[in-house]
Amino acid sequence: MVWRRKGADTQEVAGRIKAIAEDDKVVVSVVVDVVGVGAGVYDRLREAGFYRGGTRANIRLTAFNGGGLAQRKDRYVNAVSEAWVELGRRFREAEMQIDNNQPLLAQLSSRKYTIEGDRRIRLEPKEQYKKRTGRSPDEADALAMAFSPLMYPAMEHPLSGSYSKELGLLERLG
Repeated sequence: MVWRRKGADTQEVAGRIKAIAEDDKVVVSVVVDVVGVGAGVYDRLREAGFYRGGTRANIRLTAFNGGGLAQRKDRYVNAVSEAWVELGRRFREAEMQIDNNQPLLAQLSSRKYTIEGDRRIRLEPKEQYKKRTGRSPDEADALAMAFSPLMYPAMEHPLSGSYSKELGLLERLG
């Protein structure tokens, strides 16, 4: 489940996430974007019994900082770039599907990227995307975070071949 809540205080959001996670037996992990207001939500969830890299009632809590280090530092400028590329691979290899949610599909298919001089991939910054499209890619970011290599650090990174093959969901900048 990808859930986004704007305008509520951190206590309310943390309480709602905790209730969903504990009531729904399918939920095995919770990923919180800890940049900005999300840091308070993450702290409250830890205080309520969830903890970093650990489990409570078999639920794993993970902090996601998109500007933080990627698992594959040789390939990606930051964690959010890696998360989006990995999400694209999952779709291309039919490891996952989503409903015909047009706003989400629009976000997934319109984010651009660049290849830096050191050949690492950089995702278009969120502010630049918002300026270009007039909307935020929040739902797509949440989906990418949920399936990021940060969530599965021991996971094999089978990305190989050309950059154009790897980035099926992304459009190249410039």
